[in-house]
Amino acid sequence: LQSALNNARSAGIIVVAAAGNEQNDNDVTPNYPSSYTLDNIVAVTATTRADALDATYADYGLKSVDLGAPGTTIYSAWHTSDRTYSFLSGTSMAAPHVAGALALLSARFTNETYKQLITRLLAATDPLPGLAGKCVTGGRLNLDKALGPSLIADFTATPMTGSLPLTVRFTNTSFGTIVTQTWDFGDNTPRITAGPAPVFHNYAGPGTYNVKLILPDTAYCNSPDSITI
Repeated sequence: LQSALNNARSAGIIVVAAAGNEQNDNDVTPNYPSSYTLDNIVAVTATTRADALDATYADYGLKSVDLGAPGTTIYSAWHTSDRTYSFLSGTSMAAPHVAGALALLSARFTNETYKQLITRLLAATDPLPGLAGKCVTGGRLNLDKALGPSLIADFTATPMTGSLPLTVRFTNTSFGTIVTQTWDFGDNTPRITAGPAPVFHNYAGPGTYNVKLILPDTAYCNSPDSITI
């Protein structure tokens, strides 16, 4: 099974897996296939109408379960006939919500890889007190947020080793396809516009600088809010 899922990974296919219904901590007692450590697997636990983990059955795991989705008292098709529906509960009811969300994300963001789609989905969850410490995101699926702006600005700053003037490497980690990016380095030097590759900036002296990454049609995002040299 793991080999088959790895083959799916090689083909860029995302696998959404139910976390399980034994009230287990999957970090301690793995549940398969959700506990395979493949980056194309999204493990899903179940939440209630009250936005809480359903502790009556749902497996969880701070490291091995990615997010929650509605799974309790879900009106769904039933096997007795083609026209039969029933109220069902389980992480197997939660997982299809996430699979459907990823299908919509794939249709909207057609140039993104499976890793980018999963990252986008997990970054858009709504944090819930009942999921804190129970899954990687501590949050419940939010399709509206995940389908939000096609560009979300974000970046990392890495000071290079050496003495002043110190060079800092700025890497664009934004969601979406980046064509151009404008940088304000926070030291009163002119803004620069560049392509998607990392950019380097020299700071003449020590201090704390507020840096802004500006993408077309988006508000800038400070991440971090400042860098200190």
